[in-house]
Amino acid sequence: MSVESCGSMSDACHWYTPELANLWRTDGDVQATWNSVLSNLDKNNVMASIVSKGHYNDPDMLEVGDVGLTLAEQKAHFSMWCLVTAPLLAGNDVINISNESLAILTAPEVIAINQDSLPKQGVRVSSANATGAEVWARPLSDGSVAVALLNRGEKAETITATWEEISLNPETKAMIRDLWQRKDMGEAVGKFSKEVEAHDVFLFKATAHHA
Repeated sequence: MSVESCGSMSDACHWYTPELANLWRTDGDVQATWNSVLSNLDKNNVMASIVSKGHYNDPDMLEVGDVGLTLAEQKAHFSMWCLVTAPLLAGNDVINISNESLAILTAPEVIAINQDSLPKQGVRVSSANATGAEVWARPLSDGSVAVALLNRGEKAETITATWEEISLNPETKAMIRDLWQRKDMGEAVGKFSKEVEAHDVFLFKATAHHA
């Protein structure tokens, strides 16, 4: 069952929708613009606490492959929809899709974050309003954490995720895996930093090593 709109925690529907529906829209129709994608993402974040197994927030369909978003913006858009456990509904012309956009829509390790069995939505854990640098995190069923370093701004920024922000022990050594490149980047302790281009994202998984 799908509910057309349940866009605010102040709406009465947030009390009953999670009991009746499998998904519900959290904002209006998304457009193939960077500002529209971010607006729907922000509205969706407000509703994170009501997600449960089989019941999910829907920030609207994907705009990957549609005219209006750069490839970096498409990658960021898809990364964030995966991190927030959104339904992955392709809204583009799938017959005439470019190879680059198709690669985004079929990225296996990114999709795996969306499909993880733990019914927890990824949420924003830190933001720097002056630069547009944000950290988002989602716990996973194997004990690791999926993390997005999102750059909403207009210039490249070095973004840092601390272990406290993503709910890891600050003393923990964690393996960092780049989910787009599908390769391990080595271990980090306490924090991880990466330069992220404007309107782009760096999506990784941090897997703690336990003694």
